[in-house]
Amino acid sequence: MKKFSLLFFLLLLLPPVSSHPYWLKEGVYVKYAVLVPENVTSKERYANNVFIRLDLISDEAYEKLKPVLIEEEIDCEKNKEFNKIYNITCSYSRMSKTVLNLFPREAFLSFTVVNITNTTALIRTSLEMKDVIVDMNYHVDSLNLSALLILDLNRSAYIDEKGNIIGKPVFFIDIPPARDDLLLKFDTKGIHTSGDLRVANVSYGEYANQSILTYVRNFTPPYITVRSNRLMMGWEGFSGVFFNNVVYDFSSGLMISGDFVISPELMAMGVISAFPFDLVAFEHQKALIEKGVKTERWLQGFNLYETNIKFEEREKIELPQSKMRYFFAFASILLLMALIKKFMGERE
Repeated sequence: MKKFSLLFFLLLLLPPVSSHPYWLKEGVYVKYAVLVPENVTSKERYANNVFIRLDLISDEAYEKLKPVLIEEEIDCEKNKEFNKIYNITCSYSRMSKTVLNLFPREAFLSFTVVNITNTTALIRTSLEMKDVIVDMNYHVDSLNLSALLILDLNRSAYIDEKGNIIGKPVFFIDIPPARDDLLLKFDTKGIHTSGDLRVANVSYGEYANQSILTYVRNFTPPYITVRSNRLMMGWEGFSGVFFNNVVYDFSSGLMISGDFVISPELMAMGVISAFPFDLVAFEHQKALIEKGVKTERWLQGFNLYETNIKFEEREKIELPQSKMRYFFAFASILLLMALIKKFMGERE
């Protein structure tokens, strides 16, 4: 066991091939989608749910919502007695902490590498929502949210202007995280949580015998599944218990599908929680089940929809060009040593 520990220590001292995934370059973009067809029932129409807070969204997004907010404020003022009983303030100003409940028919979550240096990268994240119902009664054709985040490549984490860690990117991982690693630090006033969002479990065996299907390509095992802790989160008039579940491609570290409620990227755009449901993926999975196909699977959440990443097609066993090569190397050496030990024992 001491030899194994020494070996692992020596592996960690090896110089890294790169400090980030091979595909993380300027101009690279990744887009994920949750889709709901037009010919659906009224219940299915509300499959996707996004909560935003007015003081956290961009000026452009607020201006797009302004006509709806004026109408909603007028309607709110009509219920004076109700408002008085429940202490409701009909304020939809730019700086109010008012939370809006959005139901987009389609939503596209994108990540673009705007600029990259040896130590940092600028990541533009955007959420494009189409055919959006606002608070059940109002409508806008589309609404786009966006934000620019600084990614510290050495720590694989988003940082603020002072260099403090905000959280980990959700759309890729470099080194597989460990239990209790920070995913998102909560410090937004008006949002109450039971703590920060952290890693609760990392699995390599889920979907081990299945190809995961997306709108871009089919992925093959192994995968890395990262689940967060169960987090109590609430704001005025709403509360609940949530957790994230995200599946990554082992080779590239890219998110294949993410069923996540919150992330640093969403928070930066003013989204305080999201409940994605891809009805098109649901129908595809339903068709696979009806055909008796067990080797392929569509997952729920934000599914990979479009990208300009050129995936490495491996025809032979190779170490991935990232820090995860150490995990491959360590596992391979341990396996080899175990086989040699077994062989020597059989000879004795």
